[in-house]
Amino acid sequence: NSAKGVETVCRELLRTIRPNDSPLVIARDEVMSFGLTPPVISHEWWLDVVEASNRLSASGAAIPEKSTWGPWSFPLPAGETGTERGIRLAWAAMQLSWTTYSDEHRICQMTKPDVVHAFIEQMPGLDETCRDFPDILANYAPQLTIREFSGPFSERFDECLIGSIEKERVAQDRFPSGTALTVDGQPPLCERDWILRHQTFGNYKPEIVADFFCRGDFWGPTYHYYERFDYLVWLVSNESRWLPEKHRECLITGLIPVVFFDWWAKHDDNEVVRALSKTRRKETFRWTKTAKAKWLAMIAASLEKLNIRDSEERIGDELLGRGIVERYFADRKPFHR
Repeated sequence: NSAKGVETVCRELLRTIRPNDSPLVIARDEVMSFGLTPPVISHEWWLDVVEASNRLSASGAAIPEKSTWGPWSFPLPAGETGTERGIRLAWAAMQLSWTTYSDEHRICQMTKPDVVHAFIEQMPGLDETCRDFPDILANYAPQLTIREFSGPFSERFDECLIGSIEKERVAQDRFPSGTALTVDGQPPLCERDWILRHQTFGNYKPEIVADFFCRGDFWGPTYHYYERFDYLVWLVSNESRWLPEKHRECLITGLIPVVFFDWWAKHDDNEVVRALSKTRRKETFRWTKTAKAKWLAMIAASLEKLNIRDSEERIGDELLGRGIVERYFADRKPFHR
């Protein structure tokens, strides 16, 4: 009806001819509203964005499969309309900027908290996403859950810890479990996501605390840049001194029992593993010249990988002084069984 005016007629025509707005146009406008300047819609960059947005779980939910989690990946908005698909593309585009930066600068558990906070503040949309998914943030940057380092997320983390304690209490009243994971043989006091925030680490064993720090929760993203031995070398080096001593010691204690077994499983031709495997008891173990050289070389390789300036001899001596070899022999029999 032309009596309604040209603008009204055009709007009705467009609504009929194209009932949903173009997802790419919506994505471009949404990304620009966060301060990014994306390339033109015809650019192949948008193909990468579309591919990134297709990370769906088997159920069709807008959550990536565990195997597709990359660093700093979060669930994407769902929906089938043009507008909803456009919003999903926009957030996939922003996530590409987060993950690319993280890959280049290795934003992980070893990164100092102020650097992580700056990263979250600078990346478009990341702060909002972290507040929506604090449990996933706790997996990518567990150091932020330590009270001294929580910054603007402190109140949110406190809410999560309180909720986690109550959730565990209710669950244990119904089906007590997890007693093998704790130092006192009782059910854990909180979920693993908040293990570093709890005053007693949820009563989890140091091995469980260290495993969460290095690899994340069982059911969450497990992306990590480094091997557990690299984390141990970092913890013993001077670069980790910013951690509270209580947390640092717990993590070192938790990692010491597992690193030799990691090598045993992955590097059976390793001279250190070979020397240990040939010895039945700690009392008869002797460092061969080749094994000792390999031991120091592996520490040096980790230091180089982590870009840490420290002495491999000092770190090697400290680890030996902390009983890493003794712990291997103490745990070897039940491990093999």
